[in-house]
Amino acid sequence: MQENSQLITIKEASRWASDFLKRDISESNISYLVQYGKVKKYNGGDSVCVN
Repeated sequence: MQENSQLITIKEASRWASDFLKRDISESNISYLVQYGKVKKYNGGDSVCVN
């Protein structure tokens, strides 16, 4: 993992992607990307985080 990486939850990633793309991106969309290895997941304690 890189030193300057910022890990965020799937919910936060959904909000970020929605703002960035100017359209609704659901938490299930982000979960799908994590599940199929398109986005790397990190163990954030009791939740899954993405970079």
